[in-house]
Formats: sequence, C-alpha cells, structure tokens
Amino acid sequence: MKQWIGAAALVLLAAGPAQAEVYKCEVGGKTVFQGMPCEGEGGAFKPSGTVSTMNSTEVEAPAATSNWLEERAERQRQEAKQLRAHQNEQDRIQQAFENGNVTKGMTQSQVQELWGPPWESLVEIDESGRRCVTWYWGGPIRAERPEATFCGGIVTKMRAYGG
Repeated sequence: MKQWIGAAALVLLAAGPAQAEVYKCEVGGKTVFQGMPCEGEGGAFKPSGTVSTMNSTEVEAPAATSNWLEERAERQRQEAKQLRAHQNEQDRIQQAFENGNVTKGMTQSQVQELWGPPWESLVEIDESGRRCVTWYWGGPIRAERPEATFCGGIVTKMRAYGG
C-alpha cells in the first residue's frame, strides 16, 4: 500500500506546472512566440501564469474575417445587381404584354394569348444544338405573317407583320 501511495505522489509531482523558455521573435513583420532562440535579435520572454491556447490561425483571424466579409459583401452586391436586372427584364416583358406586343423573353402561352393559336409551326435545331420551334400566324405566305421562335419555351426572336 505504501508503494502505491509513493507512486501516486510521484505522478502528482510530475504532473505539476511545466516551465519552458519562450522566445518572442519578429518573423516577416509579425510577432511570433517559439520554443527556440530567434535568429538575430530577440530574447527570452517570460509569460504570465496564464496559458493561451490560441494558435496561429486564430491570430490571423481578423484579416481572414475581414476578407471573408468583403467577399460576402461583394457576392451580395452581385446577387442584388442580377436580381435587379432580372426584375427589370420581367417588368419589360409584362409592360409589352399589357400593351399587346410580343417581345423577346415571353412564354409560348403569353404569345398565344396575344396572337391566338399559330397557323403553322416548324421545329429546328439552333446553332447551339437547342430544339427550337417557330410559330407562324395568318395565311400561307410566310413573308407576310407574324412569327415567333421559341427556344426552351421562351421567345428568342420574333417578327410582327410584313417585315
């Protein structure tokens, strides 16, 4: 039993606070602390009784946070700009629809509501490989009738009357 108590006392003594020299150095314009002497100038630094668990990535966190915030703000500005552009495009299409005009960006159902069902349709593959359909209204002479070409269900080009 005495041996057990002696071994426990030895373990407790060994687990006491460890002392080590810490060197405060300037590396690349930054202050760093290390366990070996600095190259050139720099001396031993006696730390206070408190222990810091901060690592080097935490020391650089303010700059990283600043960059992250700037990048996030820029992404939000770009998203807002895209949203405004999309909303302006939707407003333009809605205004044309309300005025009874067909315009690029309208859906097939909007065009059909304005011009009625097509008299003829022609399916084509465009230069990028998309399947597109052109609707024609009116009589048999294509040059004298309105037409609208849809790719992906959206007007990509159109011609009103005779032109």
